[in-house]
Amino acid sequence: MPEHDSRIPKLVKGNCIEWSALMKVHLVTADLWEVVGPEEEKLVARGLKGVAAKKKKREQVYSKILMNLSPPQMAFVLGSENPQEAWAALEETHRSASVNSILSLHRHFFRMMKVESESIMTWISRVHTAALELSRTPYPTTELDIIMVISDGLSDEYQPVINALDSLPFEELKLFAVTMWITGLEAQLAHSKEKASEVTVAYYVAQSRRDGHGL
Repeated sequence: MPEHDSRIPKLVKGNCIEWSALMKVHLVTADLWEVVGPEEEKLVARGLKGVAAKKKKREQVYSKILMNLSPPQMAFVLGSENPQEAWAALEETHRSASVNSILSLHRHFFRMMKVESESIMTWISRVHTAALELSRTPYPTTELDIIMVISDGLSDEYQPVINALDSLPFEELKLFAVTMWITGLEAQLAHSKEKASEVTVAYYVAQSRRDGHGL
């Protein structure tokens, strides 16, 4: 059985869209998607070698799907006869979310916070991924929701941007503009920290020379 591809997060509750997109790319690259996609039923294997090759591809894809699932997700596919059925079962399971799981996804979305070590682009991408997951439910997020989560999840040093957003006319409050403003401030903050670090080093060098210790 193939090993889990570390570039693909294992399928768990709440990451189905991201998982299925990455898995499809992985299978297309490996020339295996044909036994999962809608064209599977139209494929006719020619001769014994063709039948054997198709069977092998199905087994490979089924193994890859299993290896990229978290343990609780495996129960949804173990009764499937082929990878196409397994894929459809996973999609249906995650599409038919209950009211509780929809509320849980919304709660998670609106409570998201930027981690100190992650870049602004990584943070924005993480918010987009969560919003994409909600887009499959009957209650998707709006552009304004995404802007609010992105801005509310920032640390206090980004307060100038948040203040600027609060003063914008509603019709000018667009996600692209917000992203550009925040990434611009991130670059300014990084430059300021670099300058502050240089000043600190220069101070200690000067202090050391005054004390006659040198470097």
